[in-house]
Amino acid sequence: LKDVTVSSDLFPLPFHIDNGVFRFEEDKMWFDKFDAHYGKSDLRLDGHLYNLLGYITQKGQQLQGVFDLKSRYILVDELMSYTETGFDDAGTPGVIVIPDNLGLTLNAVAEKVQYKGIDLRHFHGQLLMSNGTLQMNRTGFNIIGAPVEMNGQYSSLNKQSAVFDYHINAKEFDIKRAYSEIQLFHDMASSAASASGIVGLDYHVNGRLDENMRIVYPSLKGEGVLSLKKIKVKGFKLFNAVSRST
Repeated sequence: LKDVTVSSDLFPLPFHIDNGVFRFEEDKMWFDKFDAHYGKSDLRLDGHLYNLLGYITQKGQQLQGVFDLKSRYILVDELMSYTETGFDDAGTPGVIVIPDNLGLTLNAVAEKVQYKGIDLRHFHGQLLMSNGTLQMNRTGFNIIGAPVEMNGQYSSLNKQSAVFDYHINAKEFDIKRAYSEIQLFHDMASSAASASGIVGLDYHVNGRLDENMRIVYPSLKGEGVLSLKKIKVKGFKLFNAVSRST
């Protein structure tokens, strides 16, 4: 394939394949060195699909595959923008539904990933899509200058609700920079507005997403360890009392 444009109802923009080779071997369809662009994102894809004929001709058959994805830059907002309005084709709000009949493994490496203004550097990880669930394994990246490791899982309960569960381990990040640049940290740790210093976070959290893919904050449950280093806090009476006594 050379200079081919592919559109899908699932994505608002077309994929443009600059160059790539299809190859068939028994029940597998191989993708060799597929260089593509999607909006501002560049993609290099290698891998294969199998059980394609069963998936097409028989109801309930699962399409399976394994791919390696490499990229210099991925703008996630472009991939997700069809949910920005929170509406599906029928004009009603809806979450992203992972199809039950897909069993795909994606090993991804990207120099830079941008999501809602947040820059993730040196992204690497494995994404598993199976039985209506998306799972992240051994995912790592740098955010606001700090290394982060994360495992997570996402699945839809119905078209209006989804659940997520993830564990994050972030080592020595700047608390003031996190408060300014990461919306979730800003919302969950509002007291960080009056703090500065270096923080480590080892945290497990799960919760629910509404029909517009927004976090339902009262549903959040979690626990973990917050490590403090060179911390300054102002405006907290309890800390002031401890400070005077010690």
